[in-house]
Amino acid sequence: MGVAVGVSLIAACQTTAIDLTEQDRAAIEQVIDDVAGTLRAGDYVAWAELFAEDAVIYPPNEPLVRGRDVL
Repeated sequence: MGVAVGVSLIAACQTTAIDLTEQDRAAIEQVIDDVAGTLRAGDYVAWAELFAEDAVIYPPNEPLVRGRDVL
């Protein structure tokens, strides 16, 4: 019985691949390019505007930052 429970728990934790369309992939790549471009340019206002109003950012070795207005 223990093996059956273990197998069931492992199976429950498996993720399923999501089929992305080419449009989805292009949109994701565009967001990545936009983020990288604004950071490279040092345009932190434009960078912050890419996030939702209530975004939460976890900078390394820093406290979390909550909300676009404090980015």
